[in-house]
Amino acid sequence: MHVPIPIVYPHRVSFFSNEGCDVCDSSDSNFIGVHKYIGFRCCGSNNCNNKMQEWIDLTTKSKYELENKYGTNIKVQRSDESIEDNWFIISNAYQEHENGPFWVEVSDENNNSKFVTLSELDELNK
Repeated sequence: MHVPIPIVYPHRVSFFSNEGCDVCDSSDSNFIGVHKYIGFRCCGSNNCNNKMQEWIDLTTKSKYELENKYGTNIKVQRSDESIEDNWFIISNAYQEHENGPFWVEVSDENNNSKFVTLSELDELNK
């Protein structure tokens, strides 16, 4: 009987220790980045590559896809509750756990950056 492998969500990956392939636990693995230090570890076998691509498709949204949906001039809500224009998407969006929100990093022209959820972008950028 084949037991399906549960989805692994993008997670913080240490570069100081080899944590092993997220699919098969092989100690010989490489970092597959989603955002800075967030991503997956994969050994590179065909089986693991295919499974990894399936997980990436389910748990991430590309910057290109997001820019097509929201444009390149978006509104965000700041910590002080004010709404500002002229922010832009600087990363892929990723989901950290099952049924969790998708997070994306955005920045303004002064290099201020913050993480927001896609539901926040949906609300402010209708």
